[in-house]
Amino acid sequence: MFFPDSRLMIAGNPKAAGTTLRWWLLEAHGIDVSAATRHSWWGESAPFQTVWDEGVQLRYIWPQLTEEERRNALEAPDVLTVLPIRNPITRLFSAWSGKYLANESYYEERLPDDFARLPPIIDSEDDITECFEAFVRSLASVVDVGGWESIDVHLWPQHLLLSRKPEGQTLELRQEAMADGLDAIGRHLASHGVGAGTAPRINETIIPYQQRLVGTSALASIVDMYAADFDRWSYERALPAGSSRDIDLDWLNDVRGRNSRYGVLHRALMHQSRERERLRKALDTANRRESELIESTSWKVTGPLRWVSDRARK
Repeated sequence: MFFPDSRLMIAGNPKAAGTTLRWWLLEAHGIDVSAATRHSWWGESAPFQTVWDEGVQLRYIWPQLTEEERRNALEAPDVLTVLPIRNPITRLFSAWSGKYLANESYYEERLPDDFARLPPIIDSEDDITECFEAFVRSLASVVDVGGWESIDVHLWPQHLLLSRKPEGQTLELRQEAMADGLDAIGRHLASHGVGAGTAPRINETIIPYQQRLVGTSALASIVDMYAADFDRWSYERALPAGSSRDIDLDWLNDVRGRNSRYGVLHRALMHQSRERERLRKALDTANRRESELIESTSWKVTGPLRWVSDRARK
């Protein structure tokens, strides 16, 4: 996402406060995000919170920018590029617990068929630990065979997502200590006449990361899979401190049930959307071919013959 007027670009990094930051920056630039994304079908349990859906035509999102604006974002020396990053351990756990554990249909459908599946009900913290370990084993196996391209981008290493090196200044915004970074963004916006307003509060997942929920084998696999991220941003290869918030299994199972029911509706809507798009393209092709035929020389030359044929039938 690039804001040409305020000379700020924010790189995409799922599960590193990316959605929260985008929402904040869009509203700072005068975009009513709630209104613009109300009908998004991107697949979140709360679809109106999706701020990267190309279909809603939000200004400043990378696919909506011109080629000149994209070059400007990457090559102009006065652009501040924000790189949201996060500890690989907490990031993977958050992607799993906030998306897969919560039964969000968009993400569930993007797992290979032989991926470790979840039980209908989560009964204990031990269930959480065992399910996460099974998930990490499956992830390691899939990546080993098909590479990161075979899995959803929420699980990709951050160094792959943040591989571009823009010409201007970069700000590494670590989710573990965001206050100073957010202040720096606010000062940059203010220097370009944009009032950022109150800095965002980062959303909590239903099941927060806690050290006791990550087993030894899961930790070893994460360190191995995300070694380049640990090296690039100097994260320790050990479990970081976690949240002290109590785990509410009733809340988790309630959300999982609601997301499963929503998933049925979502899949039906997406099927209708894809079918409507297919029919629209087929109609456009048919109309184009009809226009080409009518404008063709052969059609014009044979016009008198068609007139005689019509008269004869009548």
